[in-house]
Amino acid sequence: MIRWCVLVWSTFPCCLVAGQTTKYGLLGQTAIFNTGIKTQPDDILWKHNEYKAVEFNGNEQLSFGSFEGRVSLNWHSADLTISNLRYEDSGLYELETFTDNKIDRKYYKLEVIDKVAKPNIYCKMNTSDLSGEKATLTCSSPSSDPQSLLTFQWSSNTTRHSGPELMISLGEEHDSHMYNCTVSNTLTQESATFSAKACYHDNKSQVVPIARIVVTILLLIIALTVCIVFVRRHQGDTVG
Repeated sequence: MIRWCVLVWSTFPCCLVAGQTTKYGLLGQTAIFNTGIKTQPDDILWKHNEYKAVEFNGNEQLSFGSFEGRVSLNWHSADLTISNLRYEDSGLYELETFTDNKIDRKYYKLEVIDKVAKPNIYCKMNTSDLSGEKATLTCSSPSSDPQSLLTFQWSSNTTRHSGPELMISLGEEHDSHMYNCTVSNTLTQESATFSAKACYHDNKSQVVPIARIVVTILLLIIALTVCIVFVRRHQGDTVG
């Protein structure tokens, strides 16, 4: 019976956590956990990933570890404010409050993310399209956060498209059609624009190095052939 109670008690917090929504905080900024508590607790304890973060014993407030000097605790509502957010602040937060000898627990999840970086847009001609009028635009944003947190949205006039890639139809080299890519996470977003005519410039710049390599190889082959012919003729003259 005791083992069953222990199992239920150890599993119960996990069930609560599973039902909690994740709160996102911006790197270097501030996150606030609002508890909704109306009656001032006698004792307050906040834990981060099962380790003490900040505690109020009814007389004084104590901060622990990396939270020292970065947390503010409301003694009446138990609201917790964390400043100068770091990536390691992400995780599970557990609040224990004691009021009239009764304990109450609440659980919160925090994920610290960075600002979205300004995206880059690249164009690649579709080699399978014989008409040469199709290309694929790729939008990317360098980020230390998981790519799953980023969303990509293309827009052009009345056209909308989701995802990092967009297939477009091209006109001639002076095609001035503009495409906009917006990258966003739950807190910030950044945009960049791209002109269709840049597709021709980008692909020409890729062709030039290849052409130089091909020409160099051909010159080497010609030079080698001339050397072989010269050596053979020289050997023939010597034998004669």
